[in-house]
Amino acid sequence: MLIEMDYQPASCHTCPYEKDCLHAKNMVLTAKPGHSTILPIQKQEYVSIEEAELDLGNQFLKAIRSQETGLHILKAQTGIGKTSLYLKYIQTHPNEKFLIAVPTHQLKAEIYAKALCLGVKDIRCTPELPCFSEELKGELEHLYRIGAGAYVGNYLTEYSKSASDTETAAIRNYLDDLAAIKTYDGNIITTHERILLENKNSSLFQGRTVLIDEDILRAMVSVKSISNEDILRVMHEPFLSAPVYEKLQKVLLTRDYQKFTKEECPAFDVAIERFQIFESIEGDISALCSSRCVYNDGTTTSFIVRKSLSCEKAVILSATAQADIYRMYTMANVYDYPCKMAAYQGRLELDTSSTYSRYALAQEGMIDKMKKGLDSDAVITFLCAENAFHTKYHYGAIEGLNCLEGKNISVIGLPNISDVVYILYGMATGMRAETYSMQSMRTSYNGYDFRIKTFSSDTLRKIHLWMLESHLEQAIGRARLLRYPCTVKVFARFPVYQAIIL
Repeated sequence: MLIEMDYQPASCHTCPYEKDCLHAKNMVLTAKPGHSTILPIQKQEYVSIEEAELDLGNQFLKAIRSQETGLHILKAQTGIGKTSLYLKYIQTHPNEKFLIAVPTHQLKAEIYAKALCLGVKDIRCTPELPCFSEELKGELEHLYRIGAGAYVGNYLTEYSKSASDTETAAIRNYLDDLAAIKTYDGNIITTHERILLENKNSSLFQGRTVLIDEDILRAMVSVKSISNEDILRVMHEPFLSAPVYEKLQKVLLTRDYQKFTKEECPAFDVAIERFQIFESIEGDISALCSSRCVYNDGTTTSFIVRKSLSCEKAVILSATAQADIYRMYTMANVYDYPCKMAAYQGRLELDTSSTYSRYALAQEGMIDKMKKGLDSDAVITFLCAENAFHTKYHYGAIEGLNCLEGKNISVIGLPNISDVVYILYGMATGMRAETYSMQSMRTSYNGYDFRIKTFSSDTLRKIHLWMLESHLEQAIGRARLLRYPCTVKVFARFPVYQAIIL
């Protein structure tokens, strides 16, 4: 009778205990959640922006003044004013010197300009490669891809001997700027990638407090790939040492996950006199040789690349950095400074009617149907779906982006990546080299209970959910909901803070 009459359960809005109870849309879904139901299991407390700013300032001072070496992590919301906070501190403490690391060269330039506007003196940026000719640009990109970045300076010096006057001047200025920054004694702004190249004796670290703007962990631990054909080409070269040859042979002979001991990971130097040999190679053989976690699928070999943050102490300010994840991948002491969260001025909506995976979006008519209902100013989605949604913003390339603040945004898709990446990340924490499968299951994360396809392994599940949350929160943060009364609509079956679940 109830089905025939199409009676629906009463909404929890009619219940006198609605504000006290952790519930779904109605009593039925609260008691027996459906596949798309995201159920809050822990009340989140939100404060005013003013209180959140004050708390962030206090936590920042604790971290800066701490005498403990290691990583000091301040997890604070996007848009709360982390950058302005540390720049004002630098401006009011001229006797202290800082090294600031940010994700991109674009953000480096923006923070430099902001520092000058705030009256920060004695501040410079590490130089960025000039806009060289397409030929030279291609050569340099190739050097970085094969792991020969350390030879870029030598390569530019040789190249300048036969280059045009304009390009020779640009090269000379760049190399002069590189040399000058090493002896500069003021504040410096650099990139995540650059700071990870510095050893503990680097002049950049001397006398400076290190501030990391945004989460640096995925630059410290990443996954690269190389074709097995490229590995074979290198193995045919006579200059290979016996340990390098043996490592590459083991990689090719096993189509599966493999772990290597430190002794089985020999150094491989892509020396400048061998560059011609590597013209047809696109992968980083040097990084593969030093990697201890590898997966060969028969055609391509993927592997973990580890880089170290070599300074004694660093303060990390990020909306997505998690102390527990950092403890998995570093031997340094990790200190957590959780900051109070402020309520959004804008509106965040979560549409869970589909998984919104790449597979779901590929179904016939799915994207066209979604486009008809979109009324946002911009879309952030998968790289493979950019053209379909007529956008230029995709997951993995929006960190630090400020041009969308105050805009109505649609964030489309659950940003899963290959299982291989998650498993290699897990192996890098000490897990065994074997295949771990995903399955649909209910799990809890950040105060929510929900169903998702994930790993039964606690470690892999933590890594998987952290990566998903990082991508989604970065996308949501582009609108600066803390400061602007705009709307962000997320199409993903994954819980995000302060979302109204549709």
